[in-house]
Parts: sequence; structure tokens; C-alpha cells
Amino acid sequence: MQKIRGGESEKTCCFPRQMRGKSEPRINSFHLSKITLTEKTLKGRISMDIIAMILLIIGGINWGSIGIFQFDIIAWAFGSQAEIISRIIYTLVGLSAIWCISLLFRDNDIVERHGAAESPHH
Repeated sequence: MQKIRGGESEKTCCFPRQMRGKSEPRINSFHLSKITLTEKTLKGRISMDIIAMILLIIGGINWGSIGIFQFDIIAWAFGSQAEIISRIIYTLVGLSAIWCISLLFRDNDIVERHGAAESPHH
């Protein structure tokens, strides 16, 4: 089932997860249980996921450096832990960790199907 609203294509699915098989249409559709995402929303969510993961990697490297070498890379790069830019980076890393909690509870099918919808091989 496809609805067009406000110039954006809105994708929905009425099949329960168990009934989804290869026989269902796969033309640029995202199947979610009672959730409707526009393509724009999905791309924004994937972008936020990537940004959050990059910040978590930076934070993880920094914490590894503190644990192993007792050296805070962020504080060193920006003057001290008390500098406003250092505090902003620490806050962004913390917010990224909170955002990434949602990754544990999301349906991973979304990203797989999004990639399949763009790929001409599927």
C-alpha cells in the first residue's frame, strides 16, 4: 500500500512480520509494524545514526586513552576539560550514547530494506 502526501512518498505495510515473504512487492517500500516513515525521515534517522556512531568512536578512543595512558585527548586538543569546546564535545558524546540506545530496540530490517530499495540488484 502506498500513499502520496505532501510531495513525499509515504510507505506503509499491512502484513504481519510472519507473513512477509518473497512474494510481497519490494518496489521501494519499507515494511514496519504499525509505524510509517517517509523516505526523508528514514534518511534523517540514518544520518543521525552515523553522526552518533562517529561521536561514540571519538569518545571511546578518548576514554581508552584516559584508561591506558591517563591522557585526555579532547582536553589536550582544546586546552583543558573546563574549556567550553571540550565540554560541548563531552556533552555531544553523551547525547550520542543516549541516541544509540535506540539502535538496540529498532527493527534492523529498515536499513537492510532501504539499501535493497536503492540497489538495482534486488
